[in-house]
Amino acid sequence: MWYFTWFIGVLLACFFSIIISLTIEYKEK
Repeated sequence: MWYFTWFIGVLLACFFSIIISLTIEYKEK
């Protein structure tokens, strides 16, 4: 089941990177 944990980790990384990029764009406006 290691691939399942790795998949969740990748999803969390993508999710946080999108949130960070959105917050940066919001602060720049």
